[in-house]
Amino acid sequence: MCKSIKKTIAIMLVIIIAAVVLLLLAYLFFHKPNVETTPSANTSQPVAVQQQPASTPVEPVISPKTNPENLSALNTTESAKKLPTSQPKTLVGNLPMAPLSGKGFTPTTLYGYSNPLALITAVHQKTLKILSEGGNLKPVVLQMALRAYACARAEDIGKPRYLSIIDYSLPSTTNRMWVIDLKTATVSYHTLVAHGKNSGYIYTTSFSNSPGSDSSSIGLFLTGNTYIGHNGYSLRLKGLEKGFNDNALERAVVIHGAAYVNSTLVKSNGRIGRSWGCPALSKPVATPVINEIKDGTLLFAYYPQPSWEKKSTYLHCSVTLPWKW
Repeated sequence: MCKSIKKTIAIMLVIIIAAVVLLLLAYLFFHKPNVETTPSANTSQPVAVQQQPASTPVEPVISPKTNPENLSALNTTESAKKLPTSQPKTLVGNLPMAPLSGKGFTPTTLYGYSNPLALITAVHQKTLKILSEGGNLKPVVLQMALRAYACARAEDIGKPRYLSIIDYSLPSTTNRMWVIDLKTATVSYHTLVAHGKNSGYIYTTSFSNSPGSDSSSIGLFLTGNTYIGHNGYSLRLKGLEKGFNDNALERAVVIHGAAYVNSTLVKSNGRIGRSWGCPALSKPVATPVINEIKDGTLLFAYYPQPSWEKKSTYLHCSVTLPWKW
């Protein structure tokens, strides 16, 4: 009797233990902890890994003023890659580039395209190319220079192809003059240029159109003929903007070479010399620059002067082909 009871109890204990073991195994099997796991060296089981969202392409940075409707034909993303890292990627402004019609002028004389859509695309690509070669050339300065060029050419003023730019907002210790070949969209020269002694020391602060002021003038100029003067080989400049630079011929504001303009002086003295109002160049550069831009090309001298920006007829002409960056 006792043996039978003991045997029954033993069997029940075995059953209970087996049931507990089965319950534990079932719990471990069906219950998956809500944590991310990583693969171990001792298991061949696949491990669940949280899927990362696919990266999205980065859109080009565009100014809030930019009208996307005019960008549909332009490969902006690919073009922006051509800009050097030193150039600003945010290019702003409405840039009237080339007149559709005008006195003796057609768009073909700007970049060689008569179709407006092709012209817009070409201008966009070539302008980015100019900026990529221009070093410290500011997009807004190039924008205004091209606007002035287009406005002048619409009135049959100036020869096509070459455009010179001086940015007087930059210090005289940096290369701040560019000669641009618009046909090939290349920068022919990027060089130092002096300003008038009464316009400032290293930075310009004031400008004048008055004879005897010994100051620089801003605005759009037309290059004239060459001559040999007391500064050597020189190029006359005709100011096209009344009240701002139209006394340039009377003041003898000319491009010429000068010993006080060179990079050695920048290193030794921290600055270059100043002129009596002329945009003087270094002597080795002066002759080739003069020969390239003489006899009727356009030169744009920039400084952020509100009165000039507001009144300049070459920044506000009506016969233009507008486009956005």
